[in-house]
Amino acid sequence: MNIHPTGDHVVIAPIQESETTASGLFIPEAAKEKSVRGTVVAVGPGRVLSSGSRAPMDVQVGNTVLFKTYAPDECTIDGTIVYVVGASDVLAVIE
Repeated sequence: MNIHPTGDHVVIAPIQESETTASGLFIPEAAKEKSVRGTVVAVGPGRVLSSGSRAPMDVQVGNTVLFKTYAPDECTIDGTIVYVVGASDVLAVIE
């Protein structure tokens, strides 16, 4: 995948949640919620500050992150679903 986000945007590949519950019950597609966890696959250069320099990004490619549920714009790149979010919509890095 060759994608280069602009500004302070982050491209995230969603982590698919389990198809079944802990007790083994199958979760139908209609009942699944949109993922709020994913792996960062691309990071923009950062927003431009009033001084003309760029603000550093808090996430790096390869980080696993939590992001706001209603923040992502869903796109399909090379047959893969990815989410594009602003840096401020990334809530945490999971280690």
